[in-house]
Amino acid sequence: MSKGSIIDASHINANFGQLWQNGTTAGKRSARRRECFLRLGVFVGEEFDELKRAVLGGQRIITLSQLTSSSAKAYALARLRSETGKKLAIVVESNAELDVLSCDLEFFQDYFGAPGPQVITIPSFETDPYSGVSPHAETQERRALSLWQIARGTGDVVLLSARSALQRTASVDETKALGAGLVRDADLPPEELTERLIASGYVREEPIFGPGQFSLRGGIIDAWSPDSEQPVRIEFFGDTVDSIRTFDPETQLSIEQLRSVSIAPMREFAVSDRDLKDWAFFAAERFSDDRFRRNLKDRTDFAAEGETFSGWEFLLPLIRPLKGSVFDYLNDHIIVVDEPAAIEQTLTNFYTNLDRSYIAVTDSGDVALAPAELFLQAEDLRERLGPAHLIELRSLGRTAAATDEDFMFAADESAGSPPYQGGVAEGRGGSLQRGDESTLDNVEPTATSGELPRLPAGKRGHPGSPPYQGGVAEGRGGSLQRGDESTLDNVEPTATSGE
Repeated sequence: MSKGSIIDASHINANFGQLWQNGTTAGKRSARRRECFLRLGVFVGEEFDELKRAVLGGQRIITLSQLTSSSAKAYALARLRSETGKKLAIVVESNAELDVLSCDLEFFQDYFGAPGPQVITIPSFETDPYSGVSPHAETQERRALSLWQIARGTGDVVLLSARSALQRTASVDETKALGAGLVRDADLPPEELTERLIASGYVREEPIFGPGQFSLRGGIIDAWSPDSEQPVRIEFFGDTVDSIRTFDPETQLSIEQLRSVSIAPMREFAVSDRDLKDWAFFAAERFSDDRFRRNLKDRTDFAAEGETFSGWEFLLPLIRPLKGSVFDYLNDHIIVVDEPAAIEQTLTNFYTNLDRSYIAVTDSGDVALAPAELFLQAEDLRERLGPAHLIELRSLGRTAAATDEDFMFAADESAGSPPYQGGVAEGRGGSLQRGDESTLDNVEPTATSGELPRLPAGKRGHPGSPPYQGGVAEGRGGSLQRGDESTLDNVEPTATSGE
């Protein structure tokens, strides 16, 4: 197997940054900016053509080096999507970066006239699963809607945070079955529709005034799907759907008659009062030790009545195991990893903190499911990334990319494993490394060639220091922190130690 391509995109980044700045006035997308984009195509043609050839040629691992700005990355990816027709799934470090890159991608999708819907985002739950607190309702809604849309065949460009790539979820078939689909003159008992809406996270309100709500008045059901601008009113004649129309929630006046309608879910797995009662029964068996008695009772008192409680989302997999992951939804997407070294460190810290939280909460007598029941483990993530086509976006240039590639191909030749190991830990709490750990122990990082452009604040290194090779640098008693220039000036980078 040949090595993956390493494409120097510094000209894309440099020319883009200059033209983007010249074409921007007070942050507005002006006509002048569009002219700058037309000029930009002349500057970056050679680098982009190389990227396009690598993608269309089926190259499994491609590295774009020295792309430092979100806008430049969005430009390259949106153009790649437009000219190759390939589906992209872009993994970024956090939800904050997810929102920034999403805005840039949507703009360039529109600029290049890319077909299909706009960018779909899958944020992660930022709530500690062992805090006893439920995820934010807006995050639940965004995840549910995104997974439902992808399962139904949309989502040519998907953005997800690193943690959302780890989170276990419902299978694709289970997600397709969420919500409800109605066709005029077809049979669907209103009682069944009501049950499906409640199981999908809808709340009954009279009258409805926002997404995620429904109302029931005789043979009429109003429902507001999170992907719709207006709610719909469904009228039944017995068990037959007699009429479907959108309406204005303020005036209650009808807007448009519809032949059919799909109502999206508000959460990514269905749960009924029967499920909650079953959970109360099986939780009493699982957590039968006396130390769990008090905290368990606080929850089973609600669940036994078919009611939810704070943090139930992280406990329900006891009776409804989560059989899927986001990778099951992205089988025909190219996986784009934005700044692999930063994502590796983020996931290392996440795995370590997850184990610590689980041990602390169970030692204190609170009930919790093991991390493996809620999240993919390192070996699971490596297995899913193994056969995927990958594009890495790196701001540190050729040296870091080439060194990482040498690591993974040395491991490939010695162990026969796939060349890209996904940058995942060998086990929870270990450092996220590529390929054979023994390879990392003996490699001396090399200095950069001086070709690196000036990086934005928070991503600069000392001009004479070796590039960041991923993982945690040890020295001066602390970790290498992104954005801390005083640390970068004095730290001697070494191979990661597993902590």
